[in-house]
Amino acid sequence: MSRLPEHIHWFSWNTRISLELPIGFEEEQEDAESATAIYADDPDDDGNPIARVMARTVALPTGAPDDSFRRLAHEAASMDGHTVIASHELEIDGMPAVRQLLRQYYEESEVIRHETYAQAANLVFTIIALTSADRQDDYLSAFDHAADTARFILLP
Repeated sequence: MSRLPEHIHWFSWNTRISLELPIGFEEEQEDAESATAIYADDPDDDGNPIARVMARTVALPTGAPDDSFRRLAHEAASMDGHTVIASHELEIDGMPAVRQLLRQYYEESEVIRHETYAQAANLVFTIIALTSADRQDDYLSAFDHAADTARFILLP
């Protein structure tokens, strides 16, 4: 008997990022102007998504440093209210990347941020996933999977 899929493949031409998310996630918003796509899991009883994943591509000026993705990750981790839980370098789709796990307090609740930054030439690709701290065990492996399966499309 064949096994049902656990993930759905998502792709946005605006972000040039392809990734896999668990079944239940849907595209919530896509914005061509900011090169952003946001995917949200099924809502809770109050109608709010339990988890969100944002994929975004930022075009830097030609000649920007090859480590701009590291600088952006460092800046995000250094923001007021953010505490670094873990951070390490890895390779995503053949490109050097930084993955970090942050704790943030937002409107009196504790939020976990799973962030991945990668760079190809002057394009910085970011995948930022959010969930409440009390749901992190339910989502961290899904966030890892989304980032690990990411493909960055470099076609113009």
